[in-house]
Amino acid sequence: MIGLASVIALAGLGAGAYFLFGGKKSSTDTAPVAGGQALIGQAPPTDAGINWVPAEDTDFAFKAAFPNLAATPYNPLDEIADPKKRDFAASVMKSMKAKYLQTRDGNRRYIINAVPLELGGMPPKVYLERLGSGLSLMYEGFTPEPGPVGESAGHPCQDFLLKADGKAKALRVVVTTGLNYTLVVEGSDVSLADPIVKGFFEHFASTKAAPASMTPKSTEPAPTTKPKTPTATAVGEWKPFSGSTVKFDMLFPGDTPTTVGTFDRVTNSTQRNYMETTWSKEQVTYESFEANQGGLKFTITAFFDGKLKHISASNAQGKRITMLQGAIYDKAVRHVFRTNHGNDFHDEVYSLTMKSGTGKVIVREVRAGSYSYFLRIEGTTSLNDEDPTVWKFMNSLKWPADAIEKK
Repeated sequence: MIGLASVIALAGLGAGAYFLFGGKKSSTDTAPVAGGQALIGQAPPTDAGINWVPAEDTDFAFKAAFPNLAATPYNPLDEIADPKKRDFAASVMKSMKAKYLQTRDGNRRYIINAVPLELGGMPPKVYLERLGSGLSLMYEGFTPEPGPVGESAGHPCQDFLLKADGKAKALRVVVTTGLNYTLVVEGSDVSLADPIVKGFFEHFASTKAAPASMTPKSTEPAPTTKPKTPTATAVGEWKPFSGSTVKFDMLFPGDTPTTVGTFDRVTNSTQRNYMETTWSKEQVTYESFEANQGGLKFTITAFFDGKLKHISASNAQGKRITMLQGAIYDKAVRHVFRTNHGNDFHDEVYSLTMKSGTGKVIVREVRAGSYSYFLRIEGTTSLNDEDPTVWKFMNSLKWPADAIEKK
C-alpha cells in the first residue's frame, strides 16, 4: 500500500521525516539527561561496560538492543512545534501503523522507528540516494554527510551523519520489503565511528526474509510487456496546449482542457490547508488542467518554485508532488515503468492501482530544476499500460529549455 505517509516517506521528505527519523528537535538538542555515560564536553564513551537491553517486536519484525535502559514508546507528534505541521502529520498517521521506540542515556537519545513502506519497484539503492539528497530539507540547519552503504541482516542499508552547531545525529536506514527502519542516535559527541553508535546499529536486525540478491533490478520494463513507447499509433484529434502561469507545452486528446482547482480532489481539509498555506509561504506557483476523452481523465499539474534552484528545488518539488499524490490517491499499489534521474532532474513513469479496486492511474512525474510536472491518466483497472494514447499524452510534454540553469 502507498498512502500519503508511504509516499512522503518514499520521497524522504516533508512530514514523513517525523515518522521515519524522529522530530527535528528533541530534548537532547538542548540539555543533557541525568544518568548514563558521558555528559557534554567529556570524552566520547566506549562500548566497554555497556549493558545492552533487548527490544523485540514480532509485528514489526525486528530484534534490537538499547544501551543501559529499556526502550519505551514515544509519540513523534509531541516533537512538532508548529500546530499546522502537527495537524497535518496527525492526519497522515491516522491510517498508518508504525512503531516508535526511544531511550535516553547521558546526553544521548537512541531511537528506532519502523514505518510501512512499499518501494513499488524502485531499487533500494535509488531510494537511499534520494533519501540522502533530502536530509538537508528534513533537518533544517543540519549538514548531512552520507556514510557507507551495506547490509543489515541481509537487507540494504546506509548510514548518514548530520551536524549543526555542536549537535549531531547518526542515522542508519534499513530497507526491507514492506517496512523501513530508521535508527537514530542524537547528541553532541556523536559520530559513525563511535563504538556505542556502532553497537546500537549492529544490535539491530530485521527478522524479515532477506532478498536473494543485493543487486538492484532494473526499473526499465521488459520490451515485450511494458515498452517505453507504444507499439501502435495514437489516433484521434490532438490539440496543442500551453501553460498559463507555469511554462510548458504538450498535447491533449479531444477537447481543449479546462482549468481545475489543484486541490479539488483533496477531501481531507487538514491536508489541503497545510499544502495551500505552505506552498504560498514557499513562493510556489502551480496550476492544473484537465480533459476527458474516451472514458479517461487526462490531467496535468505544473509547478514553479520561485525561491529554490537546482537540486534543492527538485527535492522540494518532489515533496509537493508526493504530498498531492498521496492526498488524492490514498491506498494504492505503485509499479514503476521507467525512471531517469540526475542531480537536478527526475523523470519517472509509474502506475497506481487502487487497493479498493475502483480504478487505476498512470503517472508521469518530471522535475526539471525549478519546474515540475505531475501528469496523470485515470481510468478503470483495465487501463492498458501500453495504450498508445497514454504514451502520446505522457511523451508530448515539453518544459522550458532553460529549466535547469547552469551552476
